Amino acid sequence: MTAQELFGGRLVMAPMTRGTDLPFRRLVTEMGAAVCLGEMAYAHKVVREERSELPLLRRHPSEKYFGAQLAGKKPEVMAEAARIAEQAGADFVDVNLGCPIEETVRRGFGAALLRRATRVAAIVSEMKRAVPIPVTIKLRLGWSSEKPTFIKIARAAVEAGVDAVTLHPRSRAQRYRRPAEWSAVRQLAEELSVPVIGNGDVFDRHDAARRTEETGCAAVMVGRWALAKPWIFREAAERSDLTLGPEVRVEVLRRYVELCREHFGDDERGRV
Repeated sequence: MTAQELFGGRLVMAPMTRGTDLPFRRLVTEMGAAVCLGEMAYAHKVVREERSELPLLRRHPSEKYFGAQLAGKKPEVMAEAARIAEQAGADFVDVNLGCPIEETVRRGFGAALLRRATRVAAIVSEMKRAVPIPVTIKLRLGWSSEKPTFIKIARAAVEAGVDAVTLHPRSRAQRYRRPAEWSAVRQLAEELSVPVIGNGDVFDRHDAARRTEETGCAAVMVGRWALAKPWIFREAAERSDLTLGPEVRVEVLRRYVELCREHFGDDERGRV
């Protein structure tokens, strides 16, 4: 399957640490999500088969298309982690180039790579040689808003063979404090020959449709708002606004709890 076939016209569930665990992905799949990414996994821990990371690569049979997101800086390690993810059932693997948290960037992962185009190209190249499934990247505008590097990084990745690029149009320094700059998504979509996915400040299906029309991006990715409103995927698929009353919203929450109990167990440890 090509990246265009995978993402084209879809509302994609963003990878979110402590957000897109398997129970939540099952919930949004039931509510119409076709493409979901799992929580970010550290590639070196995946390769070492650490118990903290391997569960992040698990998919459920109900998931239509599942992507594993990996963070790392060594091409050979990222390639091996991609192999493991593909063998575990991932339909595509994504390179995290945007995580802004201190622990991640201190290791040279995530947003730290926004200043290393050559390294990004090497990572993508090794991963493409390692797996037959699409390899994608997710990046921010740059380390700081004063020095945007997203076009340079994206070009390097495309030259190395990347299949699609997701842009969250804020810098690492901005975190989530300023509105997403969707003009940058349009700029990238016009620049690249591969599908571009836009992410940031998508609050409903109307936002997604408007952003697609305004930027020409192949797909839109939703993150934080899906946590509050998981039925946004059904709205997008059915092209209609759903008004869920209090009782229905409680049922959605109960369903998520049920899925968590099934996945994590209902003992004391599972409830923590």
